[in-house]
Amino acid sequence: MNPTFGIRPSLVLLPAIFLTFTGGALIRASAQTTNSSAAVAVLRWYQATPDNFVALSNNPTGIAFDGSSLWVATEATNTSTLQGTVVRVRPSDGTILGKFPVGRNPGPVAIDGIAIWIANRNDNTVTELLASDGSHQATVTVGHGPSGLAFDGQNMWVTNALDNTVSKINVSTATVVGTFKTGATPAGIAFDGANLWITNRGSNDVSKLRASDGALLGTFLTEVAPQSPVYDGTNIWVANRSSNTVTKLRASDGENLGNFSSGGLAPDNLVFDGQNIWVTNFTDNSFAKLRISDGARVFFFRGNVVQAAGLAFDGVNVWSANFGDLTISKF
Repeated sequence: MNPTFGIRPSLVLLPAIFLTFTGGALIRASAQTTNSSAAVAVLRWYQATPDNFVALSNNPTGIAFDGSSLWVATEATNTSTLQGTVVRVRPSDGTILGKFPVGRNPGPVAIDGIAIWIANRNDNTVTELLASDGSHQATVTVGHGPSGLAFDGQNMWVTNALDNTVSKINVSTATVVGTFKTGATPAGIAFDGANLWITNRGSNDVSKLRASDGALLGTFLTEVAPQSPVYDGTNIWVANRSSNTVTKLRASDGENLGNFSSGGLAPDNLVFDGQNIWVTNFTDNSFAKLRISDGARVFFFRGNVVQAAGLAFDGVNVWSANFGDLTISKF
């Protein structure tokens, strides 16, 4: 075992053997012609307990997978500037492959197939790094308080929490090509193959915007303080931080198909593994896995992970960025 991996005892509260599938390809050309969020391919078995931990130097705030490496945004909380660094990690053995400077108080991380994009919340910018070597490509000024990122195959979309807007960045030119109104305090964002879904923490709803022109197609109620959304190929799932629930919305028309318990306190981040929705509960350091067909909780875990601040799926395992203990962990 690579020495960068640590082993911790863990407690599984429900049966933990299940099926999982790889996500879609992260290639720009493919993303323009296929619904990559819904693509599933490789079948794997694994036990869902966070036994492998990779230690980091600073607090992780976001995580994404580019098809070969994990990219983890971290911030130096021991400095007044919250200076940011992105860490590249090999998922097979936890080896740290590089560290690259970004802006202050970095948060969400997104991939466009060629580059890594990181939102810098205290700088009101987004940093673009080349995925092959981490070299800096661009720093793009967006609105105030960038809080969420999503790629639509051609453009990177950024929610601006303090402006109640979303910025649209052409990834080929690294320029903002549009700014559009959202609800109050936009947080997370997800792409369904044609539209963007934006969670609005301040108005307890979700905005649906057409990706081609930013037109508002609808606003749909959730429960209280919606955070991160995720698309499962048919439906949009939304974590409601102050209700301890997850809302399921039908992507075709926004109809609410149910509100389901997250099993813990302050659900914050979601990821789709090809068959289930994973949920982090920030306050009580727990994780749940919800079956997409009916929202039933089929797995629950609590312990040894402190303040999960992001989730990513690498096609085999789910990874958690753990702000409170300066690690990432693999389920």
